[in-house]
Amino acid sequence: MEKLNEKEFHVIIVGGGLSGLIAAQQLSKEFDVLVIEARDRLGGRLLTIGDSNNCPRDMGGAYIGDTQHRIKALIKELHIQTKKVRNIGQNVQYINNKLDHYLGVIPPLGVLGLLDIHTGLKNINKHADSIDLERPWKSPNAVHYDGISFESYLQKHVSFLSVTKQAIDIGVRTLFMSEPSEFSSLFALFYIKSGDNITTLLSSENGAQNEKLIGGTQQLCEKLAILIQK
Repeated sequence: MEKLNEKEFHVIIVGGGLSGLIAAQQLSKEFDVLVIEARDRLGGRLLTIGDSNNCPRDMGGAYIGDTQHRIKALIKELHIQTKKVRNIGQNVQYINNKLDHYLGVIPPLGVLGLLDIHTGLKNINKHADSIDLERPWKSPNAVHYDGISFESYLQKHVSFLSVTKQAIDIGVRTLFMSEPSEFSSLFALFYIKSGDNITTLLSSENGAQNEKLIGGTQQLCEKLAILIQK
């Protein structure tokens, strides 16, 4: 193996996750690039357990959707096959000691609840649509959004009924895997705009959870590393 101190590199990238390897792939076209990874594997938040003969399971990022054009282009470039996510059966909701089964994204909330959540989601998408994806800090009201948590934003702009608030809180925790008090509104709106809209992000059929990679997502990083080495 070649000793690193015997070769000079133009660029050193810390972290062998997807972002680091994409950067390395692009830069390696013009420069000598070294990727440093502390772990004994590539992938970062992409981790696949098992192999093609042992039911590979994604333990990190797992799904792709039709609006995620860049990752779909990378998948095509790396000749990775995908499969549709199984989306058969009913969803289950437990709110206020009541168990409900339903189809689709929106749970049964009654007439007033449905009107409330429709207005709330419309407001979220409207505000998210105002975010500049290239320079989010330059967006209208960026300072205001960045100065309040998404929880505060939801309380002010979205839900009015208790049952609606609980349903939206569940959706937010599912989407961001965090409490809405732990991140800013600017981040949340930027994330939602990046995925087209909040309904798309929460959906399986024709949404952000529409497909999975056959063999798991970690192979994205492993195949990128092979390209970089070439």
